[in-house]
This record gives sequence, structure tokens and C-alpha cells, in this order.
Amino acid sequence: MTELSKTILEIPELEKIQPDFSVIKILDKETCENIQAIIFGKEKNTLKILTTNNFPDQLIKIAKKLEDEGYRSELYYTSIQGFGYALKRYDGLLQQEQRLQEEQRAEKQAVGK
Repeated sequence: MTELSKTILEIPELEKIQPDFSVIKILDKETCENIQAIIFGKEKNTLKILTTNNFPDQLIKIAKKLEDEGYRSELYYTSIQGFGYALKRYDGLLQQEQRLQEEQRAEKQAVGK
């Protein structure tokens, strides 16, 4: 089974984290909201997961699924407020990624004409 660390992160620590969208999107936003867990970082094959741990059974299932895909998990706990802050950042990164994709599409269309 995946080795899980236990670290508590509050909003000041969360503000210092620069999440990578390619890592965050491993779990879709709906799943993140439903189980209150967000992947915010990755080192080699170890994913850093921020959670409130309010839904431990679902979190264990997700960790097992990720393990089956070759990942290990490190858990970082936060409050409901901390998770809300992280989810807002997830939304911001999602919007940024969507804008970038739209710009790339428009550029390809302009070049193709």
C-alpha cells in the first residue's frame, strides 16, 4: 500500500505553492470537490495530495487507483477554508489553461488561412 505522510498545511503555506496544471488535472474538478482532495504536486512518481480528510473512504479508493497507475501518494491535510482556497486556485488554473487552448486554436486557424 502507498506510504502516506501526514502534514498539515494552512492558507499561508498554500499561498507559497505553485501548482502545475498538468498534475492538478490528474483528478477532475468534480472528483476533487466530492472527496475534498486536490493533487498539487509531483516528485518523480509521488503525488502530493491536499485533503480535508472528511471523506477518508473515497480518499483511500483514489489513492489505491493512483497506486494501480504507478503513483505513490503523500497526504497533506488542510482545513475546509484551506481546501476552499486551493479549489479557487484550481479554478484559476483551469481558466488559464482554457484561455491558452483558445489562443492556440485561434492562432492555428489564423495560420491555416
